[in-house]
Amino acid sequence: MPKVIRSEISLKDLLYSIPGYACFLYLLLPFRFWEPFVFSNQIETVVVTTFFASVMAVFAFAKQYQIQTFRWSKTDVCLTIYGIYLLCRLKYPLEKEVFFTAFSILCMYLYFRNFPVNCRTGLLFLIPIAGIVQMIDGINRFSMPWQNLSHITGIFNNTGLFGGFAALGFVVCTGLLFFSELGRLHLKSIVLPVLSIPLAVQTYASESRASWVATLVVILFLLYRFAATKNIFGILFSNNRKIRRFPFLCLFVFFIPFSMYLYGLKKDSANGRLLIARVSMEMVREAPVLGYGVSGFKSGYMNHQVDYFRTRPDSPFRTVADDVEMPFNEFLKILVEQGITGLLLFFFLLYFLFTDNPRSSAFTEICHSSIILFILIFGLFSYPFDKLPFVVLFVAAFAALSEYKNPAVTVQIKKLNGLRISILLVLCLAACKTTVDAHRYAKDCKAWNRALVGFASGREESLSQLENLYPALANNPVFLTTFGKALSYGGHHRKAATVLENAAERLPRSDSYIELGKCCETIELFDKAIACWEQAGLMVPARFTPIYLTMKLHFNNGEYEPAQEYARQLLDKKIKIDNPAIDAMKKEAEEILNAQLKEISRNEINK
Repeated sequence: MPKVIRSEISLKDLLYSIPGYACFLYLLLPFRFWEPFVFSNQIETVVVTTFFASVMAVFAFAKQYQIQTFRWSKTDVCLTIYGIYLLCRLKYPLEKEVFFTAFSILCMYLYFRNFPVNCRTGLLFLIPIAGIVQMIDGINRFSMPWQNLSHITGIFNNTGLFGGFAALGFVVCTGLLFFSELGRLHLKSIVLPVLSIPLAVQTYASESRASWVATLVVILFLLYRFAATKNIFGILFSNNRKIRRFPFLCLFVFFIPFSMYLYGLKKDSANGRLLIARVSMEMVREAPVLGYGVSGFKSGYMNHQVDYFRTRPDSPFRTVADDVEMPFNEFLKILVEQGITGLLLFFFLLYFLFTDNPRSSAFTEICHSSIILFILIFGLFSYPFDKLPFVVLFVAAFAALSEYKNPAVTVQIKKLNGLRISILLVLCLAACKTTVDAHRYAKDCKAWNRALVGFASGREESLSQLENLYPALANNPVFLTTFGKALSYGGHHRKAATVLENAAERLPRSDSYIELGKCCETIELFDKAIACWEQAGLMVPARFTPIYLTMKLHFNNGEYEPAQEYARQLLDKKIKIDNPAIDAMKKEAEEILNAQLKEISRNEINK
């Protein structure tokens, strides 16, 4: 950090900033403490972030105790109203990870709301540095000669999301390059370009269309702010409004072919997202005002996709449908889960955040605005709010911008010292209790992972461990899904059916219904098995397994006519991706139809 900046930072501010820097380093760098799970998830990230949030809460409460005047901006007031609304729209009983995430967001907002201004530049620098470290780590993990930058997934286990993070790092570098007042010139002229070049290359290599659009929009925003700061518009275009509108008209014309190019780049992916938008709007029509509640999208979307295809059997979207847990549009998700009420509150929040006159024109204000704008634009085509690193970056930037706003409500709390101490003490105890709960949840999740790892070598022991964890993790739909499948593989079909039914209510997926159907077949609930496979087939019409299992069930029960009908459907079905398993299914379908022909020929000969 330059001497000019370092000399302005007091020891008190430096100590206050330590938890924030430590949390950023943990979240953004590709290093974790736990052994990898057998499937990708955010459990460790959520738990460890909760620990950091508890520490941040203590620091924030201690700082609040020293403040004699309580100030709220319009943004803070609107955020409080929005938070109360969200509290009412949570789906109870809460999933523990949802609670821990909400707790972390609240504590981090309070912490970063009072974060020292002179320490914020270092946090901004961590974003591009973390992007490059993730690139190096990804390259180091390459195991095949054909792998390249487009295969790096970073801490997100997803190339598109990592492309978005690399693009965010590039945007931050650009903002610092345009507006920062760093003490040493070489930081702007050498270090920032060196950081931005590999991030720009990674952004392009990721083939993330969402990151390209977000980068383009935010770079234009930064150029606009830079031009306004230097009065470039006044110099170039004088005061002629028509001439000033010409660049914006050119940009509008450019976006039309650019949008068509992006659509054609990954047409199936774009059509899949159009399907999600259509089905989501069907959900909105059923609950337009209040929505389905937080986490309501993942618990309700797939069932609505079933209804969509049931009423549209010839839909062209049948080949692009898949299991969906997020809508690839954060605003659409807010509309589905929180209704028009929640979406309006969110828009009001953004309105006050970007229009309320700031108390300061510091360059960090522009950089934080660009971070929020980037995540919002990126969220139009992706799901950054589903990943905790993006959420924390958004909250930190949001809190920083709120700090710059003029206060709308001012309360003198010097005379309320006794009440203030009591409230802060209760909040500290609540933070400690949450930390203990997060630690206990972490132990349960580690035991869950050990049981899954050891399932192949000791099924009954693993099932016993999962059974013991069931009361603690009963609200976790992913645990229910894995537990139900493990019970099915272990031969406990009746109990597996009960657990999988519970899992399908919270997180409906085609594979869960396929496994549930197998359990029902084993315990001779044939009609229910067929219904489950029909549900799975309508969820993801491109899947062959539901039709195949239904065909086999009818054939094994001596119901040859429906078996042959499903055999014809299976043979007529177009293959989306070549798979040896599908070839084997088609071969069995042909054998069933050939058996019918042989039976007909035999009957004719006998006649």
